[in-house]
Amino acid sequence: MCRAAGTGSLECIGSWGTHTYTHTRARAHTPHSHTHTHRSFELRVNSAFLRSFKPAHGFSSTPKTPSGCPRGCPEDLFGYVDPYTMAVVDSSVDPLVLADNFGFGPAGGDFLYTATKAAVLHYLPFRSAVPNATETLTETFSAAPGITGDGTCLRPGPPGCGQYVKTTYETGCPFLGPDADLILGAMSNENEGLNEDFTFTGCTAVAQETHCFMGFSEEGFAIKVDCSVCEAERRKLASKEAVPLSKYHPLA
Repeated sequence: MCRAAGTGSLECIGSWGTHTYTHTRARAHTPHSHTHTHRSFELRVNSAFLRSFKPAHGFSSTPKTPSGCPRGCPEDLFGYVDPYTMAVVDSSVDPLVLADNFGFGPAGGDFLYTATKAAVLHYLPFRSAVPNATETLTETFSAAPGITGDGTCLRPGPPGCGQYVKTTYETGCPFLGPDADLILGAMSNENEGLNEDFTFTGCTAVAQETHCFMGFSEEGFAIKVDCSVCEAERRKLASKEAVPLSKYHPLA
């Protein structure tokens, strides 16, 4: 979350520190320059920001985009994504599809062959603090579906109609921390650090919303759709046969 911190400066407070962004303009048509400095590791909650949420279905809607704040992902994907307090998770894909079609299984995700559900972490705050996570994410997915935003945001690439849940947490959420065991930089092994609803353990959720995508444009980007489309597709698939065991499945 961000707030003014003096002339031309913006202070953004996340769970791992306070970050100051300074914007200056030397002359017309000169791009803004940015300086990023770690000032402290004091954890603080901006109570005024939290009071701006209005209750809705147990959570609250996301507030208006803070002007000038850094963004984890482009807003046309999931709306505003605060890189310190918001995560975007997709748990709508069958674990066996994630295992073989997306390559998570052979890459170390053996649990997917017996799991009933799993999640892809499309935006994970502080992913870059996990050793090799961002490098592996980029190497694996830069061609498709693509990496965007601050360089750690995984674009949607649903095999059907994907449902991407963006959750905002109170300041101080550790998310998975720097010791996370990430598969391909985008999945928590054995769903470690995640609750049954794929929110993060040890964190308090204060807002949640779902963004849905289905199909791809000529440019290869997933197309945003109304989430009612996903529900209709899910009802169609419910009457079909289960996904067959892959050759990698231990019971196959």
